[in-house]
Amino acid sequence: MIIIHTPPDGEEQQYDAEALRVSEISIAQRTTDRTWGALKASLYEDDPEAMRVVVWLLRKRTEPSL
Repeated sequence: MIIIHTPPDGEEQQYDAEALRVSEISIAQRTTDRTWGALKASLYEDDPEAMRVVVWLLRKRTEPSL
């Protein structure tokens, strides 16, 4: 699942949920209190919370202070 975000004052950004590491998936599960299967299903239903946690974890790789 690719999440595409275009900030009002910036360029389009793409985030691939399949690129998450196992350790990041564990954090996503603890943060949302959902299994990874439920989170993935929520992504396909355009659930903002599921998308937000995926983007947060992928951005933490380059911005650890998030």
